[in-house]
Amino acid sequence: ELRSPVTTMRTMAGALQDGLASDPERMDRAAGSLVRTSERLLHLITDLLELSKLDLRELPIHRREVDLREFAAAAIGFHTASASRAGITLHPVKPGAPLTASVDPDRITQVLDNLLDNAISHAGEGAEVRVVIEAGDPSRLIITDTGRGIPANHLPNIFEPFYRADPARTPGDAHSGLGLRIARGIVEAHGGTLEIASVEGVGTRAVVSLPFAR
Repeated sequence: ELRSPVTTMRTMAGALQDGLASDPERMDRAAGSLVRTSERLLHLITDLLELSKLDLRELPIHRREVDLREFAAAAIGFHTASASRAGITLHPVKPGAPLTASVDPDRITQVLDNLLDNAISHAGEGAEVRVVIEAGDPSRLIITDTGRGIPANHLPNIFEPFYRADPARTPGDAHSGLGLRIARGIVEAHGGTLEIASVEGVGTRAVVSLPFAR
């Protein structure tokens, strides 16, 4: 995973150094490739560091009382534009009474962002994505889509680091292959669970269960 972006950066830097990208258009393309690849590399390194902290139980969790419904609405608002570009309908959260939980807001936002990004990236054009909040002990955040689904033979491995259930994804995409593993680790660090069920050709359902909500 690290070798691919490093090789790309070395190739582009070598082209610039050797004058192979001497005209302005080629120089812009090479420079743009260096910026994008360095950003991907930084993202991958950050994910690796977070994963190591999770495995060592050293990831800090700073809890405070938050409204899960508000957080879900904010996450949906953030992903609305990308969903629209992908031809996916991202439904708003249904209104209801506040549902508070003692969680780390930044970390739970990270989990929601990962699950929504996965749904938007893989559901396919014409799919619908919803986030439902269910009160209880534990309370649940449920992200569903009506997209392609995940083949049954891939489901047991989707939380493994660097595992790619979607063969259409390439090593050069923006995903590190660690997102689901990190998301599950964050939820477990809160004393909760993250479970994913899917039927190929029907859709996927991710359930985040969090204790101590009221």
